[in-house]
Amino acid sequence: MRIIKLGTKCRDIATGLPGTVTLLHINMDLHLNYLFQPEGTNPETGLPSDKIPLGIARLDLPDDCYVEIDLPTEVLGSQATDSASGFSGMAVDIVLYINGCIHLVLQPPGVLPKTNAPIKKTEFSILQCTGEKIPVLTPAEKDKEKQERPSPTGDEFQEFIPREAGGLPQS
Repeated sequence: MRIIKLGTKCRDIATGLPGTVTLLHINMDLHLNYLFQPEGTNPETGLPSDKIPLGIARLDLPDDCYVEIDLPTEVLGSQATDSASGFSGMAVDIVLYINGCIHLVLQPPGVLPKTNAPIKKTEFSILQCTGEKIPVLTPAEKDKEKQERPSPTGDEFQEFIPREAGGLPQS
């Protein structure tokens, strides 16, 4: 799969802001979306400027920004379980973080009895998931993977986070 190398410095042509591509989101249709971190901080909060979810067409990219990677897209549409919590569902999205960590977004079937709303989809490290299509690693391979590709701490792709978790409505 040919993607923008995460960590690429570029400009969002819609806002004119310079920044960095920090995350890749792939849905079941293999549609690619990126998370763009504008340079600078919010003067009111002191926190980094809000990230912007966007497609490749919005980015003014350098010529050498593309890389070929092998992601386990075959897991999309398959059933998976988070080994820590037992949460299970269909793998509906893959998220690749800037340091290489791969996460799966699992959507369980069914609705909540009181509201009749679908159960929220939730994101887990692929290293923590099991399923027929999930690559199985030995403990040594898992340790090496965790060291080389640490999980993120707090990065979110807001468009794909349910409203109850403080995100925007899902499309």
